Amino acid sequence: MAGSESEEILAISLKVTSEESVTHKFLEIPNAVDVGVEIDFLKKEPEANPQGGIDLLTGVKVVDFESIEHIAIVPTKENVGEDPLINPAVSDTSLSISSTFDQKDSDKLAPVEKSIAPEIKIESAVDSKSIVLETKSESEVVEKSIVPETKPESEVVEKSIAPEIKSESEVVEKSIVPETKLKSTVGEKQVLDDFTAESAENAERGEREIIIHQKVVGSTEILEAEFEVDLEVISVENPAPRLWNLTFDTGVFQVKSSDGSVKFDYLFDGGDYQGELGIFSIKGMKEFSTQEDFIKEAARRAASNSAEGYTVINDLNEGARFSGKVNYEDNYNKGNYQGIKTFVMQEGDEFAVMLVPNGTVQQVWQNPSVGGDLRPLFSLGTANPNDEFSLLQIADVTGDGSTFAMEDLRADVWTDRDYNDITFKVSGAVGKAPSLAGAIDSSRDWTKTDFGKDLIDYAKSEVDFKGDNNTIAKSLSDRVNYSVQRAEILDNYEPEELAETKQWVVGVTAGKSPEDFANLFEAKNLGATGHIPNTYIWELPTNVTPEQVKTRLDNLNGVEFAYPLVPIELKPQFTPNDPLFNQQWNLQNTGQTGGTPGADANVTQAWDSAKGKGVVIGIVDDGLQHTHPDLQSNYRADLSRDFNEVSNGVYDKDPMPNSNNPHGTAMAGIAAAAGNNNLGISGVAPEASVAGLRLIAGKVNDTVIADALSYLNNDIDIYNNSWKANQAFLALPMAEYQLEKGATKGRDGFGSNFVFGAGNDQQTGSNVNYNNFANSRHVIAVAAIDHNGEQTSYSEEGAPILVSAYSKGRFENLP
Repeated sequence: MAGSESEEILAISLKVTSEESVTHKFLEIPNAVDVGVEIDFLKKEPEANPQGGIDLLTGVKVVDFESIEHIAIVPTKENVGEDPLINPAVSDTSLSISSTFDQKDSDKLAPVEKSIAPEIKIESAVDSKSIVLETKSESEVVEKSIVPETKPESEVVEKSIAPEIKSESEVVEKSIVPETKLKSTVGEKQVLDDFTAESAENAERGEREIIIHQKVVGSTEILEAEFEVDLEVISVENPAPRLWNLTFDTGVFQVKSSDGSVKFDYLFDGGDYQGELGIFSIKGMKEFSTQEDFIKEAARRAASNSAEGYTVINDLNEGARFSGKVNYEDNYNKGNYQGIKTFVMQEGDEFAVMLVPNGTVQQVWQNPSVGGDLRPLFSLGTANPNDEFSLLQIADVTGDGSTFAMEDLRADVWTDRDYNDITFKVSGAVGKAPSLAGAIDSSRDWTKTDFGKDLIDYAKSEVDFKGDNNTIAKSLSDRVNYSVQRAEILDNYEPEELAETKQWVVGVTAGKSPEDFANLFEAKNLGATGHIPNTYIWELPTNVTPEQVKTRLDNLNGVEFAYPLVPIELKPQFTPNDPLFNQQWNLQNTGQTGGTPGADANVTQAWDSAKGKGVVIGIVDDGLQHTHPDLQSNYRADLSRDFNEVSNGVYDKDPMPNSNNPHGTAMAGIAAAAGNNNLGISGVAPEASVAGLRLIAGKVNDTVIADALSYLNNDIDIYNNSWKANQAFLALPMAEYQLEKGATKGRDGFGSNFVFGAGNDQQTGSNVNYNNFANSRHVIAVAAIDHNGEQTSYSEEGAPILVSAYSKGRFENLP
């Protein structure tokens, strides 16, 4: 039987020349159809044949069949494979035949064994525009040649398998060698896996398709060896396609925003090509009569950086928001993600997308006829048969017209149908494209992977979310908001410390899930900060840079701000060393140190009425030696914590310092050492209680400082802070928020008292105004004066100073 296993079917793409134009005629031939079958198509009107040109007996389909009356399927050396992706039943090469065919000519058809092209004979009785397809018998086939014997009235150029056809329209070179597919000896997935292992270096400039095609379908060397023919593509002159009456059915975007702004978010890069994605207004684009003119104008508009168009994604030097690897291809996402970009067009304007797979829009504009992997691919799709716009070059990922995936191989020729090459989200405009579910190869459906699910969740969350993006800021004071803004500026941090920081504070608008957002960035949500409402601490992956975090979170609906929790060093101020009361001139100055008698705090007379009983002083410092005899009786272990020691997310309860941390113990002694006990010294408030809040013994971040300054603020009355940050103008929003909140709501609404030393760096030009703690309106800033009642040489000046206190150390007055 003609359709036995030993014989194969040649898939043919036919061009039919008519008076007005050239039309591609595609035969879709089922594997079950016997070769040698002749199929008669009577001239029918489209509405009379609702099957769209499908022969009900054989299942053969002819697209745009009206002008074809007779077609025959002839055997070749190989059967078309079952997978339409690997061995498509439609070739992109063509064979010229007539749009008229006499039934008597069917008798001339015969199987051809070693010729991959049937011989064409031009009858003298037929007009030059009408050509009859005829094949010769085995004995008449010229061996080792793909050139059929022709007998035209005029001479035919050697090596052409079709006569030269001239029409009224302009002619261009076209390949007419029919494509012959060999049986696949290796699975496509294996080829792609092997190809990926070879790396993208072997796939530049369009070699990827060649490698895959050769390994799956068969190499050109095998074809030449088996058929003993030269497979060089032969160019002949054929009428050029003309772009008439274009109707763009899909791939069109309409600007919906009132200000014309359109935002693009580069979501995923799954292709090894490095190209550019441009958008261009399609206003007036239907008037161009040739593909070249259309492409040149589209590229010009996309490169103009104006309302006519923009280059929105440059895959050569930027990365996508999401990274991921599928089982058939490597992870090609490289470069820094540049965030959501905004472009301004006209409200109501319509635009389309063009993808230059492996090059730039500028290259296409300079050479609009360029081919290969520089040939632009358009989102536009149309039902017109001769304009070459594919319906399936772009697909809608989420089904709402906002998120799209483009295929970087020509959908009308050969494509792997993975649609993971360029994925983007657009807002401010709505697009129309076929559904991804109906276009993607099910074996390559990346939407079912973990990163694919996260990507879709992200895309849908933005679409669904309609909330205000500034709700947190509205609840904060101007000072705290300003601190947040400065904390977000990455240049304010030392690069080395910033690079090592993996914990960030993220403000998420109320009603949104911080866990969902954290999952989108492969981050771990450690929980709420406990300070500014709706703020959370995220721990980022080690392979993500601060710049990437910042750009990924910028402009993201639902994330209001984010800044790194860079550890900082807090340094103690002057350390007193007075062990005995008779040397405590600051409490009772009799001139014992050479100073002015009476220049003291004058507290001894106050002791007759108050010694601090019932007041709790929190010593926020480098530790507290609570076992010291002068402190032991006043120590409150239940109110103390060590914020420099954390275990499983819980602060240690014991603020005991190490040998290098004497400062806090000395501060506690000045404040509340037990008096009248025949030991050491007496504190200013000898009957007050002390809580040790160890904080400055090591580097800490914003949230830890805020934890210390707000710890049990209904029980602790005064927070004593004789320290400052080691850099000026430091932005610590959480800490500043707690200073503000404590001063207004602490102590059960009476307000906490925060006392800060003004600073000891006068001689280096420092000023209290530079200290974001001491210059707060919610803080009591204390300067230092000596035993003569004069400013010490080290105490800083500044507007925030509210009070001065006697202090020992260097007594020299300033010049």
